[in-house]
Amino acid sequence: MPLVARVLTEVRKHTYKGPVIHNTIFQDHILTLKGTKDITDLALTTMNNWLDDTDLLWKVLQAYPECAATEGQRWMELLHQMKKWSENDRNKFPTDIFIHETRTKSQSTGVKSLSDLVSSFSSWFESRK
Repeated sequence: MPLVARVLTEVRKHTYKGPVIHNTIFQDHILTLKGTKDITDLALTTMNNWLDDTDLLWKVLQAYPECAATEGQRWMELLHQMKKWSENDRNKFPTDIFIHETRTKSQSTGVKSLSDLVSSFSSWFESRK
């Protein structure tokens, strides 16, 4: 199917704006993490949708080596946003414990996988409701 390869090349050419722009878009997305203010079904769904969008966006971007090279930086930014949210969280989710466990695990393994962080946080968050 040589046409498929050609179509994908053309799509990439017309949609990829370069690593700096895509990294900035993703960084802006991470900064939109506000967390939940109330424990309602809508708030939990919104949070899960944001996490799913984050993971999907990252999976798309990591196909580009220049973006994949920033994974550790995005990992730290996401943890920082989680920490910021937890400081104003009136529901008192023990986010500090999650962050500490995540950092400890990454120090022992040396792995800072953004997809793992997103899925771990999603599972952790779900278990708190």
